[in-house]
Amino acid sequence: MEFLKRQVDAGIEPQERQLEKAFTNKNFSVMLAGSWMPGEFPRESWPTLEQEVGFIPMFPVPNQTTLTSTMMGGWEVAIPSTSQNSDLSWELIRIMAQPEILGPFLQQYGYLPTQQALGDGPSSQPLKESVPYFEEMVSLISYGRSRPNIPEYPEIAEHVTQAIQQVYNGSASPEDALNTAASKSADSLGWKGVAPAHVHRESD
Repeated sequence: MEFLKRQVDAGIEPQERQLEKAFTNKNFSVMLAGSWMPGEFPRESWPTLEQEVGFIPMFPVPNQTTLTSTMMGGWEVAIPSTSQNSDLSWELIRIMAQPEILGPFLQQYGYLPTQQALGDGPSSQPLKESVPYFEEMVSLISYGRSRPNIPEYPEIAEHVTQAIQQVYNGSASPEDALNTAASKSADSLGWKGVAPAHVHRESD
């Protein structure tokens, strides 16, 4: 939040919609993005993309006292308990997830694999050779954390989004915005009578 505040103070206007398209159209020169970003560029530009677009794995940059953490996400496939063909559904998922089937799909669209065999093994070689910054992006997976698998998560995520907007428009300081979000999230989780710890900015 402090980083966002410093951006606003420096005169950088928040970009909220169609970020990737605006970046690929060269409407601005630097942006925060995720592993999907290579897929926003035309497939034919991938062989030279690393010479045209830089990649910095941050924020914050890992060091001896700071550990980068990022939110992991991706497509999920599930079989509902009411399925009348659960065995066939599972067989289809098993086939789709085989490295020789899934690998070419990931290679075509530039998505990161969730299987170790496709991320660090013989089957990963086609991805390493074709997807820009593949190895650098895969190296960040160990810092990833999964979204909480709880019904309240969307509501809590909205509280954080509101806090970000408050920092963007200057209606609240980073500390106050985060404390408000924490308080609302505690209520969403039913943590009655639990006061969130006040956040503070560590010295630089």
